[in-house]
Amino acid sequence: MIRPQMRPTLGVWIVVTVLSAANSRAQDAAPPRLEDRLIEVLRENRTITEAQATDLRRVAEDYRRDEERRLRRDAGLDREIDVLADRLAEDAVRSQYFRGKGLRFTSADPDASLEIGLRLQVRFTQTFGEDAPADDDEPQFAVPRARLSLGGHAFDPRLRYRFLFDFAGTNVDTPVSFPGLADEFSSDARFANLKDAYLAYAFDPALTIRAGQFKTPYSRQALTGAGDLIFVDRAITDKVFPLGRDVGVMAHGGFGGGADDLVAYSFGVFNGEGDNRSNDDRGLAYAARLAVSPFGEVPYTEGDLRRTEA
Repeated sequence: MIRPQMRPTLGVWIVVTVLSAANSRAQDAAPPRLEDRLIEVLRENRTITEAQATDLRRVAEDYRRDEERRLRRDAGLDREIDVLADRLAEDAVRSQYFRGKGLRFTSADPDASLEIGLRLQVRFTQTFGEDAPADDDEPQFAVPRARLSLGGHAFDPRLRYRFLFDFAGTNVDTPVSFPGLADEFSSDARFANLKDAYLAYAFDPALTIRAGQFKTPYSRQALTGAGDLIFVDRAITDKVFPLGRDVGVMAHGGFGGGADDLVAYSFGVFNGEGDNRSNDDRGLAYAARLAVSPFGEVPYTEGDLRRTEA
């Protein structure tokens, strides 16, 4: 019985194409390939001619080569993506939290860092007793401090900066008058102000130059940060020496001893008018501080807030 010669249908082409693309992902050492076996079965059953089988094998081989090239290209892209991801991870900004200090953000290289700190102090006061002044026996809530600090180093670990803002501000009495309409009265308001703003470059442990607005090197308790005080406020005697913050330039450092902390000094020249004020006369203010610590540096804290082991 003679079987008629049949031309491959569209369905046969689709089956061969799909099987060729799917099987190209299999290992090369797994003979025979499924598409080759299918073509051989079709040829043996005389569904396709020998010439058609040869054409189909060539088409399947072309599909395999295209798929292999695509897989190699995708693998190369995957490697490039992995390398780029690793590089981005290395260059990513790192963040750390330090208890009592705040957040620190550092770049992958040692050339930049940013430290962010917040401090909020809320207070309730009321004076009790028969002898209390009439103006002081009223209960009152207040926010003495609401501060944001920004600091760190830039371009060079030896070049440091610091900004400190107090959003609680200070009370400001502003006289207000409307001639012919009302008597003059006072308006009480609180304005945020700038506390610190300076740059400092450490040439050596024995010499650092600081310029901007900061605390003058005089009263030790004034130099101690508000967060390192034993009590909620500084002593009333500290107000007798009201140097506070000022605008100027200062040299400071330490030397001697195993940790360069035997002798610490500070010397600065300032406007002498206080913080956020320009000089209004021909004079300047000079301040200096010298500390000798034969038993090691004494940090600017009150009490053992760091829980130092004995």
